[in-house]
Amino acid sequence: AASDVYKRQEVGRGPLGVLHRGEDTTDGRNVAIRVLPASMLTADVLPPLVAELKAAAQISHPNLVKVIALMEIQGQRCLVTEYIEGRNFQEAIDAGRRLGFQQVHTLGRIVAQSLGVIHARGLVHGSIRPSNVMVASGVIKVADLGLGRLARILDRDQSYQPPEGDPSPGTDLYALAAVMYHLLTGTHPRSQPQGAGLPLPSRLAPGVPESMDKLLLRGLHPRAELRPDGAEGLLRELREMVKIG
Repeated sequence: AASDVYKRQEVGRGPLGVLHRGEDTTDGRNVAIRVLPASMLTADVLPPLVAELKAAAQISHPNLVKVIALMEIQGQRCLVTEYIEGRNFQEAIDAGRRLGFQQVHTLGRIVAQSLGVIHARGLVHGSIRPSNVMVASGVIKVADLGLGRLARILDRDQSYQPPEGDPSPGTDLYALAAVMYHLLTGTHPRSQPQGAGLPLPSRLAPGVPESMDKLLLRGLHPRAELRPDGAEGLLRELREMVKIG
């Protein structure tokens, strides 16, 4: 019940609403409570959003921030999720830091595996970007599952999305390739020429093997049919990459 959870403190505000850290009074665990902006919850947005969040709440995976419930608290619609005390990768970008090949390879493998789980349930994340990939106690966690629809309405940071735009498993994989490229090179791929003119990551960052160059250039290809086929295929290539190099 909504009364089981009470707000404790505001920890952030963003386009997708005010975020509080709360406590589930039944078991004492910390939860994150996001007050969704009422202006966005129109009659055409709310039913599909509720359906997506219900489907998201069925998924339990160690690398996905757990969706617990959508509930009304003091007259406001709130999304309750697992609370993650950690840092996100946008912070590394903002600090001008580049990540090494091994770190980006690990991140890619874990996020691709998580996307495979999401896509197998018929869901699309729709909002993969550095601020939604977090590290807490050494564990990578993907946040905002089920909120891709709201992020798109806000047109928030669509720069990691492919040109075709309509959300699909393929657009999630493109966004992952874009995030990996940005973290490796310190350069946003959409700020560069697209297609054949996109600089190889190894030209912008030392220690990137040719296999990663090829994978990211294919992952960011302007034509969807030339990109890797599905999260499983991407994961397989990332695993092979380590065996050969």
